[in-house]
Amino acid sequence: MDKNTIKSTINELLKGIDEQTFSKLINVIDLDKYVKKLSAYKFFQLLILAQLEETESLTFLSKQVNTRKPISLN
Repeated sequence: MDKNTIKSTINELLKGIDEQTFSKLINVIDLDKYVKKLSAYKFFQLLILAQLEETESLTFLSKQVNTRKPISLN
């Protein structure tokens, strides 16, 4: 996939699912009750990014995230 279109593709995917609505749904089932850093919404964004970049494994994804500059999705 062309790297220049990833940011715009992610934004298009996330337009229908804003963080506020997602958080309300997550709070209903207390999924983020003990979370300190990686909220369910951030995890959701990470999975979308991994899918778009066709990441091979969670280990590779972790290395990518730790070596990359933060991506602003908004």
